[in-house]
Amino acid sequence: MMGWISLISSIVTMVESFRSHPVRGFWLNLIVGIFYAIAGLYILFNLGAALLALTFAFGVLFIVEGVFTIVMAFTQKAGRSMSWLVAFNGVVPSSWDHGAQSLAC
Repeated sequence: MMGWISLISSIVTMVESFRSHPVRGFWLNLIVGIFYAIAGLYILFNLGAALLALTFAFGVLFIVEGVFTIVMAFTQKAGRSMSWLVAFNGVVPSSWDHGAQSLAC
């Protein structure tokens, strides 16, 4: 399913880049569309490797999101104290990553 979504997204992105050709960002949108197409084809033809790669990518995403959220909680203070709810929100995605990595093994 992710492969087909990526291929459809690549078509839409490339069509939109050609429709907005005089505007800045044409080449960037075209390159992103090509990358979507490559990723979609890779996922469709290599399901096992794509499953491992997507699991790893989501794991990295959850860790990075958790770290950024914790850093934001310490730098963006609500009033005089840190928002502990925001800090806790940064810990939750990191724990999801631990669970996702253990399921992948």
